[in-house]
Amino acid sequence: MNSETDEELMSKVKEGYLGSLTVLFERHQKPLFNFFLRMCRDLERSEDLTQSVFERIIKYRKSYKNQHSFRSWMYQLARNLFYDSYRNLKRKNEYIADPQEEGHLFDFNDNQALKEKRRIELNDALSRLPAEQRELILMSKYQGLKYEEISRATGISLSAIKVRIHRAMHKLRDVYFEERKAE
Repeated sequence: MNSETDEELMSKVKEGYLGSLTVLFERHQKPLFNFFLRMCRDLERSEDLTQSVFERIIKYRKSYKNQHSFRSWMYQLARNLFYDSYRNLKRKNEYIADPQEEGHLFDFNDNQALKEKRRIELNDALSRLPAEQRELILMSKYQGLKYEEISRATGISLSAIKVRIHRAMHKLRDVYFEERKAE
């Protein structure tokens, strides 16, 4: 197992040692895939976007600043890629799955503490949030990014991130319990 930090590995990639990207890929492929899957609910598109993030890491490696968190920089690339691809799909008038129309849900969460029914309800509630709120919750709670990392990745001030995540969590709670009352 490689004990180098993400930042040390990315510094090597920046210097042209592209083999170090393999370790970063192994560390971050699954979390990135899950991030995209929860954002777009499309397996194939999530796989493509995940691969494209690592292609962009190679392409834009010179823009990485060593004093910043690799994860925040990587998620900034991921966010930009996701929204670029979304705009391109809309321009082409391709069908974009509405999470509320989906008849199935994907759950790749290894934590089995919640029963299947509650996980489905939570995923459904999450899918009903506005995209910005869903993205912030995914980055914070599912991907484990710190508020500072989210701030750098999104270009939103730290204080605004804290407020937005707080509001998003309240909205998620309201939607979740509203759905459970309807049962």
